[in-house]
Amino acid sequence: MINYRNDYGYYLYRGQIFDTKRKIIDEAIYHNDTSPDIKFYFHDNVFEKIDWTHEPEFSLDELYKIRAQQLREEFDYLVLMYSGGVDSHQTLNAFMKNNIHLDEIRSIFQPSLAEKHSFNSDPYDPFGLLNEYISLIPWYKKIESQTKSTKIIIYDFTKDLETIQFDSFLTDYYFNHATHTSMMYSQMKIFLETKKLIQDLQPLANKKVAVIYGCDKPIFTIKNNMMFGFFADTGRGGYVDCLNYKEFHSPPYKPKMFFWTPDCPLIPIKQLHIIKKAMIKSEKFKTMACNMAPFKIREQKVFKKIIYPDYNDNIYQSALRPNPGEKIYTTLFPEKKLMEIIKEKNKVIEESQSILNLNNMKSKYGISVRTKNYFVGEI
Repeated sequence: MINYRNDYGYYLYRGQIFDTKRKIIDEAIYHNDTSPDIKFYFHDNVFEKIDWTHEPEFSLDELYKIRAQQLREEFDYLVLMYSGGVDSHQTLNAFMKNNIHLDEIRSIFQPSLAEKHSFNSDPYDPFGLLNEYISLIPWYKKIESQTKSTKIIIYDFTKDLETIQFDSFLTDYYFNHATHTSMMYSQMKIFLETKKLIQDLQPLANKKVAVIYGCDKPIFTIKNNMMFGFFADTGRGGYVDCLNYKEFHSPPYKPKMFFWTPDCPLIPIKQLHIIKKAMIKSEKFKTMACNMAPFKIREQKVFKKIIYPDYNDNIYQSALRPNPGEKIYTTLFPEKKLMEIIKEKNKVIEESQSILNLNNMKSKYGISVRTKNYFVGEI
């Protein structure tokens, strides 16, 4: 079973360790606790021993190379989950630029639908996920030409969507793990992706296998011209909560976050110092950063370009978050009336959250719980 406490962070509520927020909400309701004190810990024993005010001497490129080499030396078989997003693209380049071998590059899309779709550059196109795949086709060809010994697997999950028993999926999986109501399609995608990974990698169970995710961008807040960094549970990715599902307890691989890791803790600190210097240099960027919520500023293009040297403007990214695939699903399966079912079934979640003051930031992605703040410096 995945060890959340040691690897991916954990929650503490009423002196008890929890691995998902959904369980905490249920526990809080049981105790009639309308203002639960929930804490999230992410390798505090490592990060609190580092002086965050001191900028690491390594460049970002050097740190990304170190991280890639660490993973290569630790594991027999490396799989990179590649979406074409800025995080996974930078992760891919950390390996490719430094000639560090990846055994597999794996993506999950719907190419059978994309073939019937005309590319639309509008980031708010309701079929944005299909545009993302189309924009990546030249990059897959480039990757293939440069990495002859690396398997490139594009998993088309369109047909498998049909196999999901919708009601049982909602009851047994989604509503036992979700704490917000708008990511149904994404949750189904992650569920199928995990199921496929376990199936495909089972023959390698006697090897040390890592599945690498480009998680995550640094998060910071500014108070009285002082910059603080922190970690949040949303950075772990849905794939971690997915492995808490009863059927996925013992996967033949270990999920590994590329950017957030106690094995290379200087990465987020270096990223934050570069952001801090950018704010000192540009009053416009500083004003933007001070006036935007922590989770919103890191989605801005200027932010991504600062922390990712290999940022690529030519790869399409859907702006429809958190549920960019809703239109695709409802078009494929109109008879299932996705949104109506979600609204009805999610009533329990929404009611439970409405009586609780989780006393932590709320982003449009749902409720996130964050760690302690780490002081980076004045801006």
